[in-house]
Amino acid sequence: MDFDDFGFWRLDVLDVYFVGGFAAMDWVSAADYTASAADPLADAGAGIVAHMNGDHADALVAYARHFAGETADEATMVTVDRLGFKLRLRRGQRLSSVRIAFPREVTTATQSREVLIDMLRQARGAQGTEATMAREVTVRWLSGMQTEAEVGPHRVRLDAAVEGGGGDTGPSPGELLLSALGA
Repeated sequence: MDFDDFGFWRLDVLDVYFVGGFAAMDWVSAADYTASAADPLADAGAGIVAHMNGDHADALVAYARHFAGETADEATMVTVDRLGFKLRLRRGQRLSSVRIAFPREVTTATQSREVLIDMLRQARGAQGTEATMAREVTVRWLSGMQTEAEVGPHRVRLDAAVEGGGGDTGPSPGELLLSALGA
């Protein structure tokens, strides 16, 4: 090249500073960088994510609850790789995310399917013992004797009877408690 403002340069990599997102960064040696390979699920990942989000939304919520201890109204798989997956969680207006590790490394879409099914069986097996109390209960005062209880996606209006000073627009808190005890 015969241009005064152009040149060729050769760089010898000594190390690399990897920045993979918030709190995911570190130095990588030149040898580790040279030996690295693409994640084996890189090509299948988009299909796995689309399938899980399209057909197994309930499973994603179960994974969040069981493996991350997070209660969510909705969960969306954002990414998947050989070591696990990331979920975006919505609980009311709150958005958060969580990374869930696979119990073992997976290298194919078939293996990821097997592991996800095993994880769902584990999450659902534990559901009988923990799911009954997993939802947050929020009670808001509306007016007079009226309150509204929100349990996950369900809402119940509570009110006292007319004789008790209420408008009788819903069960009283005591009646709701007795109903719960009888269930």
